Amino acid sequence: MIGFGEHATAERAQTNEDPETRELCKRKLYSMLSLQYFLPSITTKGITRDYLVKVYKNEVLTVPLFEIKHFEVELTPAMTKRAGIPNNSLLVRKMNGLLSSRQMPPLGFEDFEPPEEVS
Repeated sequence: MIGFGEHATAERAQTNEDPETRELCKRKLYSMLSLQYFLPSITTKGITRDYLVKVYKNEVLTVPLFEIKHFEVELTPAMTKRAGIPNNSLLVRKMNGLLSSRQMPPLGFEDFEPPEEVS
């Protein structure tokens, strides 16, 4: 069906994985990567073990944690006001199109499982 993946095998290590990630569960892999990269919360539906392995292999767009922290420091209060609630699936589709046009790696999220916004 559209939008449904095989979740039972997605949370287990795959045979083609690097030895560094093969033995790590999703939570440990997330903990390791969240020290280096800005990631959505582990509880969002878009954060799967498969996605985290892609982050580790640098196959998807990543933002170093230091860079996002530095960016946030320079924001003024007027820059942090919200304009509205975007449709996350549409946003992922548009961002992947933009990244593709610039020959950059994709976000790594499926259209049907984007990261959820945390208020």
